[in-house]
Amino acid sequence: VERVPVTKLQTETTSLQTKLSTYGKLQSSMAALRDAASALTRASTWKATVGSSSDAASVAVTTSSSTLPGSYAIEVSRLASVQSNATGVYASADALVGEGTLHIELGTWGPGQTSFTAKAGATAVDITVGPPAESLAQLRDKINASNSGVVASVLTDASGARLVLRSAATGEANGFRIGVTDTDGNNSDGLGLSALAFDPSAGILTMAQALAAANASASLNGLPIGSESNTLSNVLDGMTLTLGKVTSAPVLVEAKPDTANIRKALDSFVSAYNELNKLVAEQTKYDAASKKAGVLQGDSA
Repeated sequence: VERVPVTKLQTETTSLQTKLSTYGKLQSSMAALRDAASALTRASTWKATVGSSSDAASVAVTTSSSTLPGSYAIEVSRLASVQSNATGVYASADALVGEGTLHIELGTWGPGQTSFTAKAGATAVDITVGPPAESLAQLRDKINASNSGVVASVLTDASGARLVLRSAATGEANGFRIGVTDTDGNNSDGLGLSALAFDPSAGILTMAQALAAANASASLNGLPIGSESNTLSNVLDGMTLTLGKVTSAPVLVEAKPDTANIRKALDSFVSAYNELNKLVAEQTKYDAASKKAGVLQGDSA
């Protein structure tokens, strides 16, 4: 008898906890409906476009809500490239090269590489080598740690090892020249550290160039377009083209209304509305047959 009030309080506590849990479910369901409804008020939902390409391996396309529907013919005449140079062949990556100072400068080569214009905003980097003389592997590590805009690697094959230098980024403005102050007193004889010298504008070609830095070149509906990289961002409002190969015929790219995205937004709203409606109905109903009421049946809130 003494425990009857306690039991009654425990029953009321269980009932309140059940109600609290149900209100939590309602809150979550209402939030889902709110978010789904909000998506239908955004212009980006209705104006979204999707891009397609007749040859995505050559020209891939992405669009956004700011892209107007339309079709365009793209022809790619040249991909953007990095400058790449290589030394002569050494016995191994541990072979000693020499000592002195490397002066690395980014910029654009003029016609025939007879002139060099330093890249705006870029700072030339000096790298001290030795003493004592350092190996190909050591030079590679020093160049990569210098943040000069040039990346170094050691290429090893059946003939031996070579130090390969390339621009960290594509584009004409990311070409580079390398000046050398060699401790042997000769900065261009190809011996010692001068084996890394490269400045055609001064007639110094002791390190061979395998590839020249270049901008991507293409045309859009007959209009010439170019870029330092093979990704042309915002070439048209909200449209990005990614060039993969030189083309022999025009590639058709299209921007179409993203009906799948619109359908998804509508489906999400319908689903959220129905889930909320179902939850409210279940929690407020009264089953006359079983004489059981939903947790919120009769709850004015």
